[in-house]
Amino acid sequence: MNFNKTIYLLLSLFVLENCAPPESSTEAIIQPFSVVWTLEKNAPDDTQSPRQFAEFELKNNGSTTITNNWAIYFNQISGPISGATETGNAIMEHINGDFYRLLPADNFILKAGESVSIKYKGANWAIKNSDAPAGLYVLFEAENGQTVTSVKIENYTLTPFETEAQLTRLPNDKFPIPTYESRYAENAKLSKLNKSELLPLIPSPKVAKKESGDFIIDNNFSICYFGELKSEADFLTAKFDEIGWDLPVYDGGSCTKNAIKLMTSSAPIEGKSSESYQIRMDAETGMIEIQGTDAAGVFYGIQSLLSLLPNEVYAEKLSEVSLANWSIFDAPRFGYRGLMLDVSRNFHSKQSVKKLLDLMATYKLNKFHFHLTDDEGWRLEIPNLPELTDIGAVRGHTLDEQNHLQPAYGSGPLTESIGYGGSGFYTVEDYVDIVRYAAARHIEVIPEIDLPGHARSAIIPMRQRYERLIKAGKTEEANEYLLDDANDASEYKSVQSYNDNVINVCQPSTYRFITKVVDELVEMHKTAGAPLRVLHTGGDEVPAGVWLASPECKSLLEKDKSIENTKIGLTTYFLEQFSTILSERGLVTAGWEEIGLELAHHGAPRKPNTQFVDKNFRPYVWNSIFGWGGEDIAYQLANLGYEVVLSNASNLYFDLAYDKDPENAGLYWAGFVNTRSVYDFTPLDLFKTAQMGRFGEEIDRMAIAKGKTKLQPAAVKNILGIQGQLWSEALINPERLELATFPKLLGLSERGWATQPDWATQVDESKRFASLDQDWNQFSNMLGQKEMDRLDHLQGGVGYYIPPPGAKVEDGKLYANTAFPGLTIRYTTDGTEPTLTSTVYTQPISIDQSVRLKVFSEKGHSSRSVVVKKGLEN
Repeated sequence: MNFNKTIYLLLSLFVLENCAPPESSTEAIIQPFSVVWTLEKNAPDDTQSPRQFAEFELKNNGSTTITNNWAIYFNQISGPISGATETGNAIMEHINGDFYRLLPADNFILKAGESVSIKYKGANWAIKNSDAPAGLYVLFEAENGQTVTSVKIENYTLTPFETEAQLTRLPNDKFPIPTYESRYAENAKLSKLNKSELLPLIPSPKVAKKESGDFIIDNNFSICYFGELKSEADFLTAKFDEIGWDLPVYDGGSCTKNAIKLMTSSAPIEGKSSESYQIRMDAETGMIEIQGTDAAGVFYGIQSLLSLLPNEVYAEKLSEVSLANWSIFDAPRFGYRGLMLDVSRNFHSKQSVKKLLDLMATYKLNKFHFHLTDDEGWRLEIPNLPELTDIGAVRGHTLDEQNHLQPAYGSGPLTESIGYGGSGFYTVEDYVDIVRYAAARHIEVIPEIDLPGHARSAIIPMRQRYERLIKAGKTEEANEYLLDDANDASEYKSVQSYNDNVINVCQPSTYRFITKVVDELVEMHKTAGAPLRVLHTGGDEVPAGVWLASPECKSLLEKDKSIENTKIGLTTYFLEQFSTILSERGLVTAGWEEIGLELAHHGAPRKPNTQFVDKNFRPYVWNSIFGWGGEDIAYQLANLGYEVVLSNASNLYFDLAYDKDPENAGLYWAGFVNTRSVYDFTPLDLFKTAQMGRFGEEIDRMAIAKGKTKLQPAAVKNILGIQGQLWSEALINPERLELATFPKLLGLSERGWATQPDWATQVDESKRFASLDQDWNQFSNMLGQKEMDRLDHLQGGVGYYIPPPGAKVEDGKLYANTAFPGLTIRYTTDGTEPTLTSTVYTQPISIDQSVRLKVFSEKGHSSRSVVVKKGLEN
């Protein structure tokens, strides 16, 4: 029996039509290929263009020759890639988006046990493991012409990124590759503080005064609430339940001793009319009084009280604890303190979302921007439109996408791949539960339905719905919600390399679809008891070339001569129609910065669009990359009168990798973002934020600011606040999601809530950086000495990123340090991985052999380890 027939017979036992067999079955049957992927180098020395030179090495694990009956499918975020390979007699074919296949060329032959090197080049860089091809699987074609789906390639190895050619994007890429020496030098700027020198909590309170004596609180306390604060009292009770304290709750003033009193006051606290609070402790009566200007203020006072509890109360289940006797008067700097989560690129469960909401509330964030749809997935059930989730929420092997979407970001051939977020959605009940859960924590959910671009996960299902109803003879119903024009011959390619991801804005069915979705969202929020106020349309990255060859658009333009015959005019037309639908329902139209800008012709500078200033538009400014020329877009929009949310990629995109270490997953198109990047952000004077360009080049702040628009004093009120972004291309599971979020979220909390620091307005640069470094030392000590251990206990434990230890060898001694003073460094000298029982580093040690170092939190959360050898560089 030949190889083709063997594969076919084995796999066909488990295959029905185009469905893949269970992963366990494919592993048990056969692994026809083993694959090694190696990045040779990035751009050559003579070019500034993005480029990668890479190699697949395929080995035939079978007993017979493989010829030209196969295709290996994979996703690669660092594309695009296409064309004949340089070696190996194969072809690289781009299917769509980040989806590719490797095909044999004519006369391809790979004998049993032999390997072949297939070298190719792509039009982008790759410097991280997360840039490599992912989700590899092989599909064979049997002799009868049928395709047999599909064997996930388990024997897949990445060659480590180690050389300068692999880790350098361009000749002018000066961004440093972290070494234990460079980390040591950076960490050496920090010093461990005494706990008495630390701030009481994060985010820093507006006014915190430590009174004399201590305050004892125990499990015999009670909770009293006044007015409409039962929800807040119940929340506090549940938090004490987590540490084993069963505190009774009373409605009214019956608590006179050993109690926590919750109340509101009509008088503004510290000049603030909302979300402000004060905490007073009376050691003599044992009373803690939390007073807020509103329920939200009381809630944040509760969060501050919980933060004042020592971490030991979680670890040791104490029956009483001693608190410093604090008087706190606090109010937020910004009314908008947000976090965006993208669940389209990779789905995240309701449980993960609720955990994130709890942690947002812990650190006083109050807006949850829920990115529910994009090209790679529609994640919300819409009643009577089942195709949106039956097709648009599912990914697996397909070339026609009749039953589900194609794989993306390594989600693989199976429609329910374990460990990946390719498939999944929220039912109406799930979404209502999330909105209700958020509202109980004073978090507003702002859903995003991404249109007109980034819309494949809606376009394809509505096309399949159309085909189904046409076959049933229901022509009128079929046309009701169609989003594309089948006769549109327009050619375009999106930033993410899709050629079919933009809805047709010229046909009435598009707006019937939008109305349907909006009305269902309004109803869901109503059911949750948290009325919808803001809907985010996305509105970004609409590629050139769209609609130019659409008969529907040609017809519209002939009827309405006021619309400019370009993408610019039709985009404006779409925004007018979309905002009308929202305004009729009393909703704010939010979107990325593009909704407030005139779409520029190629090469022209971007500038605000005055047409929508009075249309209740809210732009989220993201593309203010230092050196790109749009650094002042947020201020231009705010000065004009738009209400703006700062979402700057250079400091607030949490999905960007922490640093250039190839082990740190994440993107880096706008540079690298670590916790310090977020902490350094200066919302009202962005030019002071600029320190390093995305290639590590030194930024001339004066040169960048020259000629740029400054934020006018009268327009400060139009900066609503700031928002962190969690785009999920590389966030393939809950672990990666949490690592990307924490501890960056704590820096976001500080910048969104805390009073503007003195260094943000300091003109003298040397004094400003000295003050900034001093404040960062305080903040990093708070993380290392308190908050990271606290995260180990919150919500069953939170994953967070700890940088590897810094180290240096000097005069035969090894010195080590950490980025967050207060964490513990442990080491081994026998080559084993350090554990919680390994020797603690307390002082320089003699290095007579290899030493392996690792940073730990008290509960055992750890960094990656580093190995230091005597006399060797890292």
